[in-house]
Amino acid sequence: MINHIEEDDDSLDQFAAIFATRKSAAPKAVERRKQAERKANRTVAERAARRPLLRSEQMNFRATPATRALHNKLASQLGCSMADIYDRAIHELAQREAVAVEGS
Repeated sequence: MINHIEEDDDSLDQFAAIFATRKSAAPKAVERRKQAERKANRTVAERAARRPLLRSEQMNFRATPATRALHNKLASQLGCSMADIYDRAIHELAQREAVAVEGS
């Protein structure tokens, strides 16, 4: 049998080539499978967070504990995020004060 393999080097090369192509494709297939599994295992909140980013600017400010508590209570009662509360409040105040922003 060994003599047969040594005599037929061409078939041995073809046989090795089959595994070489599978081996080079394997990491890509494994990575695709991992990505699909991660996507399938996302929670509802994680899927919602993957939506396109509407807010691209970060704002930081300090507030009193009472303001923070009111902010949290509003967000909880309205079922939205704290950023949504701020957006809604700032737009309603701008409308009431007749302040327009260019480009909006």
